[in-house]
Amino acid sequence: LLRVGIFCKNALDAQNMEGVLGVQVVGRTATFYVLVLPITGLYVMYELEKEDSKLLGGSNYI
Repeated sequence: LLRVGIFCKNALDAQNMEGVLGVQVVGRTATFYVLVLPITGLYVMYELEKEDSKLLGGSNYI
């Protein structure tokens, strides 16, 4: 999560945007985050969704 946050912060600063979407995938679980800059110097990261993928009927291979 720390690497996702740092990556999003650097992208937010470099591109001068209001928010950045970050995705972390561990095994079959994908978690979506958004990092926003509501005021100068305050970075806020929200967890949007955690999705568990059941590929091929729950088998452990693709």
